Amino acid sequence: MRRRVNDEQGFTLLEIMASIVILSVVALTLSGFFIQAMSYSKQNQSKTIAVHLARNALASIQKEPFAPLRAYLAVPDAGGGYSVLDGSRCEAECAGYAGLVRDPSVLSHVLRPEVNGVAYVVRVSYQPDLAPYLDIGPDAEDEGRIAAAGAGEEALSAYLLPIQVEVAAETGGRSDPVRVEGYLTDETIR
Repeated sequence: MRRRVNDEQGFTLLEIMASIVILSVVALTLSGFFIQAMSYSKQNQSKTIAVHLARNALASIQKEPFAPLRAYLAVPDAGGGYSVLDGSRCEAECAGYAGLVRDPSVLSHVLRPEVNGVAYVVRVSYQPDLAPYLDIGPDAEDEGRIAAAGAGEEALSAYLLPIQVEVAAETGGRSDPVRVEGYLTDETIR
């Protein structure tokens, strides 16, 4: 038997064109979403790297002798400001910081790291705003006990140095810096 031409099933050209237009609009909308998601992912990756670099710098500097770092970072200069360990001042070796650390060449890798082709600059600075909270000396009740024992207690600020580590991408990374706060501790309480 023969079928008639008018009874054929299928899509018209107009229906196919309308479905292609609808699919194109949906695909363009979703592609914008995926591009934005990739951008956020890249920013979060850069921030995570910067936080790890800041923690690495804090841990590395924590292993250095306390007294020279305290004298360099926490003693105000003539203008009332404080010195900073700045990676932008280190070129091949951080020779300017030779008296502060055991090996300035290691410090140069800590203050000027490069990860995935992105160069970062690390700055370590003293936080004088946190220092008053460290004056935990003996209170009135303890003074009698200390006097009777014949021993004096020093404030906690003699053993801890509040610092801030700031990491910024020098090339090809995030534009805003990441900051991590921490403390350098004296060797006697490590």
